[in-house]
Amino acid sequence: AEALAKFQEGDNGEPKAYKFAVLHMAHFIELIFKHHIASKHPLLIYKEPFAAKVDKNKTITLWDAINFINNEATDTVTPTLKKDLEWLKRLRNDIEHHKFKMEVPEVRSTIGRLFRSVVEFLENHTEIELESLIPESTLETFQLLSDEYEFKLRAALKEAEEFEEASPPDHDDPDAPPPRLDCENCGNPT
Repeated sequence: AEALAKFQEGDNGEPKAYKFAVLHMAHFIELIFKHHIASKHPLLIYKEPFAAKVDKNKTITLWDAINFINNEATDTVTPTLKKDLEWLKRLRNDIEHHKFKMEVPEVRSTIGRLFRSVVEFLENHTEIELESLIPESTLETFQLLSDEYEFKLRAALKEAEEFEEASPPDHDDPDAPPPRLDCENCGNPT
């Protein structure tokens, strides 16, 4: 819910909010994969589950969880998803250490891909019905991120809007082309 709320803030013109969307998304994904492992057996969440005395302060990492999941069934966590998770991990670490450069369009598209991949994982490998857990205030964003075509369309419209703002029409030249045209295929002003 927090990642979705921050994503909404970013989409509504607060680019700094994307930084928090990234942080919350990273935590969400780690907890989802660890939850999946714990559902197999509660002790598997710990670093050394077979020790005489389990240290409950040391849990497995996200990558331990992914390796476990892929050992159950090869490429359940696909190479593409792993690549996106690596990107998320690097950006999260950079944010936490205050040394980051964030390209907002890349953040938007990668979070969208990550979100769709995690939703697909949950639908195929868990009993979690994520949509039922989403607050009403962020449900529209959840649905947008879950629908790849709608997400790409919205991203294209946002890019066209930003281009239009940066390239206003030349009112002195009546023959100048407008910065946006209606797409013949989708009917949207791109």
